[in-house]
Amino acid sequence: MNLQTESTKEKLLNIVSSFNTTPFLFIGSGITRRYCNLPSWDLLLEYFSNLLNPNNEFAYANYKRQANNDYSLLGSIIGEEFDNQWFSNQDLFEMSTTSKDFIKQGTSPFKCAIAEYLQGIMLHNPEYENEELLLKEVLANNISGIITTNYDTYIEDMMPDFKTYVSQKDLLFSSLQQLGEIYKIHGSVSDPNTIIINKADYTKFNEQSKYLAAKLLTIFIEYPIIFMGYSLSDPNIRKIISDIAACLDTKALEKLSNRFIMITRAKDEDSDIKIQLNQYEVNQIHIPMINIELRNYGDLYEALQTLKPSVPIKLLRLYRESFYEHTLTTTKVKNILVNIDDTHIKPDDLVFTLSKPGTRSLLGLTGIDTKDWYLNILYDTLEFTADDLLTYAYPKLYKANNKLPAYKLLTEATHSYPEIEDNLNTKVSENTEAEDIDKLLNNTLINIKRNRNYTNDTVQTIVDTYPTTKAICEIQYLPQDNINIDELYTFLDSVYHEIPDIFSAPIISTAFKRLIRFYDWLKFGRS
Repeated sequence: MNLQTESTKEKLLNIVSSFNTTPFLFIGSGITRRYCNLPSWDLLLEYFSNLLNPNNEFAYANYKRQANNDYSLLGSIIGEEFDNQWFSNQDLFEMSTTSKDFIKQGTSPFKCAIAEYLQGIMLHNPEYENEELLLKEVLANNISGIITTNYDTYIEDMMPDFKTYVSQKDLLFSSLQQLGEIYKIHGSVSDPNTIIINKADYTKFNEQSKYLAAKLLTIFIEYPIIFMGYSLSDPNIRKIISDIAACLDTKALEKLSNRFIMITRAKDEDSDIKIQLNQYEVNQIHIPMINIELRNYGDLYEALQTLKPSVPIKLLRLYRESFYEHTLTTTKVKNILVNIDDTHIKPDDLVFTLSKPGTRSLLGLTGIDTKDWYLNILYDTLEFTADDLLTYAYPKLYKANNKLPAYKLLTEATHSYPEIEDNLNTKVSENTEAEDIDKLLNNTLINIKRNRNYTNDTVQTIVDTYPTTKAICEIQYLPQDNINIDELYTFLDSVYHEIPDIFSAPIISTAFKRLIRFYDWLKFGRS
C-alpha cells in the first residue's frame, strides 16, 4: 500500500470526524455531469444554439460574442430567439402536454424545452457505478440537507424522504426546518417557470440574494458545508458565499475554516488525494476553506459514512416540523401525531414530553431561553405571570445576558423588583452628548451614531432605503425622537416573520435584539 495514500486518506477521515454534526452538501453541475452525463451551463446553451442554427457551426461563438461571455445575457439572447422560432414552428422542439400547459400559462418555451431536454438525456454513467452507490448510501444516512443550483431531479430522486423547495421564492416564504430538506435555489425541471437562465432571472435573483443569504446563514454557521461539482470561479457561488460572509466578522469567518470544504476533481488520473487550507477572496472578503482534490470520490463518501446521526434525519425533521406547526396553530389539540415508519427506531429510543402551561413547574420557567424572553416582549408568548418570569426566569437568563429587556414585565408585575430596575437603569456612559436611549448602546455604537447624521430620518425612511439586514443595524443610530414606536414594532414584526431564524444569525441577531430593547424602553420604560 502506498504510505502517502494511506496518510492522506487518514487526514481526510480526520477532517470529517471533526464535524460535530452531519453536513450539508452544496451540489453543482459537475456532480450530475460525472454520474449522469448532464451538460454544464455552457454545453446546455450550446445545444440549443445548435438546435436553432443546425447549419452554422459558428452560431454559438457569435452568440457568445454578442453577450461578451456573460452567460445570463447569453441565456436571454438564445432564449428569446428560441421562443420566437418555437411559437412560429412547434416542430422546432416537440413538447409534452405538460409543457404545453405551462406555456399556455405564460412560461417560456425555452425553459420548458430545457426541462424536457434534461429529463430526456439523464442516463447513469457505468464508469462510476460503485462510486454512485456509495453516494446514494451517504445521502440516505449521513447528510443533513442539500443546497443545489442544478435544475435536474437527480438528487431528489435519490432522497425521496427529503422535502424539496424548488425556487428562491419557495425558500423565502416557507418555514424551513433546515434538516432533511433540499433547496433548489435556481429552480427545477419539475416547474420550468422556476428555472433561472436569463438576464432578467438573475437580476431578480440577485436583488433578493441577501434575503436568501439570511435564510441560509444559520445553516452555514451550524453545519459543515461541502461544495461538490463547483469551481470557486463560478460567479453564482461567489455571490452566495459573499452574501453569507458579509454577515460575519473576521472571528466568525475563522471558525468556518474547518467547516467550508471545496471538493475538486483531480486532473491527473494517478493523482493522490491533495488537501490544503486556502484563503479565497470574494469581494475583498477572505474566506478560509479546505480544498480537497481527489480522483476517486468514493474516498470522500466512505469518510462521510463514519458520521452516524443518533436519530435518522427524516425522523428528526418530522418531529421538528410537527412541533413547529403546533406552536403556530390557534387550534387546541390533545395530541400531536407523527407518523414513524422507520424500523431502526425502537419503542424505548425516544421520549417526548409536553405539558400544559398551567401545569408547568418552576423547572419549566427556568428552562425559558433568551429567544423566548425577547419574543415575549413582542407577542406575549409566555403563559406565565410577569412576577413568575421576573422571579424565576430572569435571574438565570441575566447571568448569561445582562442586557435583557424587562420594562414591559415590570409594568405588569404586582411586586417591585428594585435590583432588576437598577440593572435596567444603569446610566449612560460618560458621553455628555448621549441621549437617554443611548444607555442601550455601547460607547462604540454611540460614536458611530454621532457620525451617521440621521437627523432627518425615521424608521420608515431607513426601511425604505436599505435592505432588511442593513436596516436592522442602521435603525439603532436614529435620534431618539425620530423613532416612532408603531413603526418600530411593525418593522420588528415583519423582520421576524421574514427571517424566523434571526435569533441564531450572527451580527444581525445582536442588532435585532437591541431594537427589541429599544421598543421595550420606548413603550414601557420611558418616564
